[in-house]
Amino acid sequence: MFESLVVTLREGVEAALIVAIVLGYLKKIRRPDLAKSAYIGLVAAAAFAVAAGYLFRRFEISEDLWLEGWGMLIASIFVATMVIWMWRTASRLKGEIENRISHAASNASAGFSFGVFIFVFLVVAR
Repeated sequence: MFESLVVTLREGVEAALIVAIVLGYLKKIRRPDLAKSAYIGLVAAAAFAVAAGYLFRRFEISEDLWLEGWGMLIASIFVATMVIWMWRTASRLKGEIENRISHAASNASAGFSFGVFIFVFLVVAR
């Protein structure tokens, strides 16, 4: 139970940090009208997570079945690759986020950007 709390807290803080970078950058480039896209992406990702949790519970997908063996092996590979990726990109991550958001904002219509929406959705939902 405590482990789930720690993981959820860490993921929430990470998502909040990235969304804050996106919102701060949109304000910096004077495109606060696109913040709505970021908020919609955030809400959609949260709804997706709740729906996925409900489906796992509804169809009684066993944690033991998923976590034993292959599930743990795949998860450990993901964690190892994430650590390596963070070592390589942590110093330039903010600039990369700002670059992608700038590109999405330049292609945006009035008040909504699908690029900003999908970026925030994928970052939070992953």
